[in-house]
Amino acid sequence: FLCLVTLLLPANTTALFQRNTTVDVKLPADESLETPDSSSTLNFRSLSVRFQLAKVTSSPTVRQARFLVLTGAAMFVTQTVGLMLAPLLVDLSGEFDVSIATAGQLAAATFGAWAISVISVGPISDSFGRRPVAIVGLGLLGISVLASSFASNFGLLLALRVVTGLSGGMIPPNSMAAVADVLTPATRARAFGLLMAFASLSGVVGVPLVALMASGGGWRVPFLVIGSLLLAC
Repeated sequence: FLCLVTLLLPANTTALFQRNTTVDVKLPADESLETPDSSSTLNFRSLSVRFQLAKVTSSPTVRQARFLVLTGAAMFVTQTVGLMLAPLLVDLSGEFDVSIATAGQLAAATFGAWAISVISVGPISDSFGRRPVAIVGLGLLGISVLASSFASNFGLLLALRVVTGLSGGMIPPNSMAAVADVLTPATRARAFGLLMAFASLSGVVGVPLVALMASGGGWRVPFLVIGSLLLAC
């Protein structure tokens, strides 16, 4: 997914789409324009000539679709990581010999850190740019998830879930800001809706996949698989 994020935000995000610029040229009242056959002239009191100047871009519609799909994919995986504990609590309780209620504190630690990150990441993203924040966020997320698969005790897993929450919370607001930077106001609402739809799929598709992996190989397998995928690129 680091590869995806690298593609996600080119250095100049505003160059992703074709933008038109209008230039108005006013001619004086005494100006005249010759007709193509030069047989007569046309006089105007005021002539407004509109030129459409467009940047040359390759398939702006395709690039816009790719941008939204990759952003949505990043949000889908991030939300899945946040919600993946639900089908694993019983296994985690047995593994570390704690009650299910105590194992549930892993989720509390995750989303507590997530809330802090969501509030804090905005100014950081505005100062350092969308791409660096996305790369750092997904990189730390991959490391913390992969390391969680090797946790030897409950305290270590709890600490790793705090890191997961801090890094995962960086992605949604940064992604929304990137979309707002690139898209026009007329298309932002639709794009935000699509991103939220992608994120919502984490509960419909992502969590069941986590449960399926855990049933086949134990609770460590989902952490191993998702963490490896995040770091593979």
